[in-house]
Amino acid sequence: MTHKEKPIGYWIKEADKAITNKVNSGLKQFEITRFRWQVLNLIKENESITEGKILNILGNFINSKQLTTILDDFA
Repeated sequence: MTHKEKPIGYWIKEADKAITNKVNSGLKQFEITRFRWQVLNLIKENESITEGKILNILGNFINSKQLTTILDDFA
């Protein structure tokens, strides 16, 4: 299969990987990742946000186990 034959979903995932790598590189100095920053930002914007709501927003990127790890690390 050539790159022209790959479905759009493939290219979206590849673009997301590239974004994640670039953001993680920029945040490395702060010892944080893209997804940890996104969780932290959601909490900052809405102090009463629930884990379920965070997963509704970020569920395409992290699962409940990853969210628990992130929140435990913050605590």
